[in-house]
Amino acid sequence: SPARQDAKLTGWTVMVKDKKAVFDGWYWSYHAPNYAPANPSIDYPDSGFGLYCLRCHASAEKESTFSTVKNVEGSPISFNVEMPTMLPLPPEKEDMHSRIARTPAIARSAFATPQTSPNPNLLNLLKSMPDVTAQQLNPFPGESFDHVVPNAGGPNGFLTSSQCMGCHSATNDDMLYPFGESNQKPINLSPYTEWRASMMGLAGRDPIFHAQLESEKTLYPSRTEFFDNTCYRCHGVMGQRQVELDRNQPFKHSMVFALPDDPDGKYGALARDGVSCDACHRIAKEGLGTPATFTGQFKLDPANAVNGPYDQLATVPMKNAMGITPRFADHIKSSALCGSCHTVILPVFDKQGKQVVDKNGKPKEFHEQMTYPEWQNSIYQNERDPINRAAARTCQDCHMPADFQGRKIVSRIANIEDNNYPYTDYRAPDKEITLRIRDPYSRHTLVGLNEFGLIMFQQFPQILGIRTADYMFDQSALGLETALNSSSYLAKNQTTKISVTSLDRKDKFFEAMVEVENLAGHGLPSGVAFRRAFITF
Repeated sequence: SPARQDAKLTGWTVMVKDKKAVFDGWYWSYHAPNYAPANPSIDYPDSGFGLYCLRCHASAEKESTFSTVKNVEGSPISFNVEMPTMLPLPPEKEDMHSRIARTPAIARSAFATPQTSPNPNLLNLLKSMPDVTAQQLNPFPGESFDHVVPNAGGPNGFLTSSQCMGCHSATNDDMLYPFGESNQKPINLSPYTEWRASMMGLAGRDPIFHAQLESEKTLYPSRTEFFDNTCYRCHGVMGQRQVELDRNQPFKHSMVFALPDDPDGKYGALARDGVSCDACHRIAKEGLGTPATFTGQFKLDPANAVNGPYDQLATVPMKNAMGITPRFADHIKSSALCGSCHTVILPVFDKQGKQVVDKNGKPKEFHEQMTYPEWQNSIYQNERDPINRAAARTCQDCHMPADFQGRKIVSRIANIEDNNYPYTDYRAPDKEITLRIRDPYSRHTLVGLNEFGLIMFQQFPQILGIRTADYMFDQSALGLETALNSSSYLAKNQTTKISVTSLDRKDKFFEAMVEVENLAGHGLPSGVAFRRAFITF
């Protein structure tokens, strides 16, 4: 309907120019009627630099603005925007700005429902351990503080995923799929939302990792610096790398808890962001698949470019928003890229923390995680002859599937202002901002079988400092639920074949011979040595 001068005010979007502060040159702010601006710990801030507003404004010809005197001259009009989508979904009935900004805190219904009673076996195991209350814990800073933006002259280091969220999340109806009953929320299969809920996206806050790290440092207190800079080389890769690049100093575990105003605030934000967008998409091809890049020692490409699996790219929006050029790089589809962090070779220490050497004086090594070499020695490998073409599959084929539970996904990889929006002045030419439909569309599922870890994030979101509701589209199913369902689907359909080959009765017992066929492209279980697989009857 036509806009009216007496129309109800839905809110103010404020832009303040500051070219010296950030690459796009703007401070963004949204204010709804009777709205009190805040800096919440878990919800996303509604005012600041490098916010989601750029998802549209980066498509402008220049200065990230569509401002024109036509906005205040002539007859007022309004547009009805119909976003493209694969499948029919309920239409949007609410202004996107007000929907995103309206909730100052996460609704309680967003959290997982607690179990009605504890597991009795676990209670018996824990009787000897003292109780720990939430007040005794040191919670992680909320993820809204994980916010590192590009400098005014362009990025000179890592950026947090908050700079990718605006464009690579589902908004309106794109990258949302109603795979279920009509009364169920649509599934959000956007790159950001699926990555955020994966153990890759949660690696910097992973309580299992942090427990293991504390255990090792308790056993070998003289090796604290080694553990911090080896383990965070993958789990907090951007923080560990950036402090080394900026200061030529080792990373410290205490940095993980640094707030934005602290001297180490940037490194804490980068580390908490886990195996983030910039970490994977800036990995250089040089040396991949060789020991020189194992244990997270991959080389980096320049900060002003990111690598991706597609060609024919619309590069203008990302250039305008962050000073970064997306480009095609075939190596990002290789298992060798994953192998850098999924091949972990460590030195051996004695009880006093002294490094052990062999009779020739060479330091001994322990092959702690061998997931990538396991794949290299399986029928699924595709890096050396002979290759079984029918069986060959990369890490990405299984852990970044192009389907959702057997249903193929075809989609754009981002949501930006493009030719699907009504015409507006000062928008870049359509050919520079039009996104292509990608087939295949590789989901950022990135799950294995670590459902225990995912459940911990559902159960303790405020201690671990994460949102469980999707910020960009809170009307979709929770990302953690989708991650759990994807993990269960992977376990049931692509992990093993189990059969009972014989069954005999022996007195009061049955004796069964069970055959387990490993369908995974690596050991089962794989990774750290404390993982176990159990067969239950």
